[in-house]
Amino acid sequence: DFDAPYPARDPSDASLLRVSRRGQTVSLTLTDKSVAEPMPAHLKLYRNRMRALTRWSATTAPYPVWLTDVDGCLLWSNTAYARIEAESGGAREDGRPALPPEGEGRGLPDREQRRVRFRPTPDAQERWFDLTERVFEGTHLFHAIDVTAVVRAEVAQRTFVQTLTKTFAQLSTGLALFDRNRQLALFNPA
Repeated sequence: DFDAPYPARDPSDASLLRVSRRGQTVSLTLTDKSVAEPMPAHLKLYRNRMRALTRWSATTAPYPVWLTDVDGCLLWSNTAYARIEAESGGAREDGRPALPPEGEGRGLPDREQRRVRFRPTPDAQERWFDLTERVFEGTHLFHAIDVTAVVRAEVAQRTFVQTLTKTFAQLSTGLALFDRNRQLALFNPA
């Protein structure tokens, strides 16, 4: 048998949770003298706390998150998105988000995800984002992850391979390179 009281962790909360065990039966009793019905009141407190935590976690996420309506107008955005918007000169007059930009983009394997190019001003360096879009009852939720470093690495790799190809083409000796799976990766005309 077991009977233990657990006071609330919040000093301003006078409630008490009592856990009792008699044989194979466990009982939980919530008492709170400040309200007539403690269970619904504490359930409401819990839900309000979860809503506040959800808003806080979305607002402080390290990557841009925003919502648009069916017409594509911005409804809500987090702090990371606000920084992107500030880079591009502030909120757009038409109510549309700074991301996704019009113009060039590349589809990714997931149909709900695409890679978009973002240039906040004509003289700024371009940045790339993997953009994920989800739709719920006409509201579009966007998450953007900055993949500029990945795109630049891909470009550098292509440039390096092109340079090697041009260099190897000039050699009079035959040259073949194989990958770790022993597949032919590069060869020259000789």
